Amino acid sequence: MKGKKQNSEQIIAKLRQAERDLADRSTVGQVCQKLGISERTFTRWQNTLVFANPRFYGDWRLRTVILWWFQDYCRYVAQYAPMKLKATHHVAIFTQNFAAMEQFYTGTLGLRVTKRWDTRTIVFIDIGSTTIELIGRETAPPAGSTPGPIHHIALRVDDVDAAHAELVALGVKIKSAPANFEDVRICFFFDPDGNSLELVEDPRADR
Repeated sequence: MKGKKQNSEQIIAKLRQAERDLADRSTVGQVCQKLGISERTFTRWQNTLVFANPRFYGDWRLRTVILWWFQDYCRYVAQYAPMKLKATHHVAIFTQNFAAMEQFYTGTLGLRVTKRWDTRTIVFIDIGSTTIELIGRETAPPAGSTPGPIHHIALRVDDVDAAHAELVALGVKIKSAPANFEDVRICFFFDPDGNSLELVEDPRADR
């Protein structure tokens, strides 16, 4: 069944909406789905109805230039536009020492579990701006293994010295005492597997 026929004003309004959506990095397919039209209809509108209307873009020479640009832009958006990254979702840690590691992060550090996949020995732990995915595996590197290129996970606190004193009282192994580094104050400590964690006191982050 054919769709409802659109008049020129409706087509112009939809193509202007399409231009805004494409500028926001939507694909041509997504734009057409939103407008309720086929990609073939979208192309036909570009090539005939709108660009034949002087009320839309002025004289024919300017319309021709705009048509060429718009077609090239649509091809670029469809083929080369980068993905939309929203935020960090999680940092994954493999461990042979799952129970002790979970107790450390949730009990000693007091962090909150957001999700559990017990049949897969996986737990997600909220660390503020992202989560740790703790994965229990016998094939994980043994505790104390030489770390790879990812050096540490940093956690922000209001008072590094107070947090450091609390960790010492809890018997947590300390890597380095509180110290000033550029315009922040930091210290390092270890989890039960020997992964390096950092505490950061950054006044700028509270502004």
